[in-house]
Amino acid sequence: MDDLISRQAAIGDTISRRAAISEIEQSIINHDSAIMRITNLPPVQSEQRWIPVTERLPEENMWTICQNDAGAMMIGKHDTEFGWMFPAYFDGIVAWMPLPEPWRGEEE
Repeated sequence: MDDLISRQAAIGDTISRRAAISEIEQSIINHDSAIMRITNLPPVQSEQRWIPVTERLPEENMWTICQNDAGAMMIGKHDTEFGWMFPAYFDGIVAWMPLPEPWRGEEE
């Protein structure tokens, strides 16, 4: 009888260990899945940040998002001959960043 109880205890212990191993395996699968999602993200554009005009100006006639010293933003471009150019009056430019890539529609 003691032998039967010992075997039942061993079976119960094995089942508990298999359940624990299964939980660990699922955790690893979830972790690997999360890593795959992170590594498959599109690359971040290295220049997608505000660039102070004291650091550098954009390339000639490159359209940018500009921010002035009051915090307002407008799309404009810089020309070496004429300076900053905007569709409306806008001055006091302190920083700029390149425009993001245009939206291309839903991916299939």
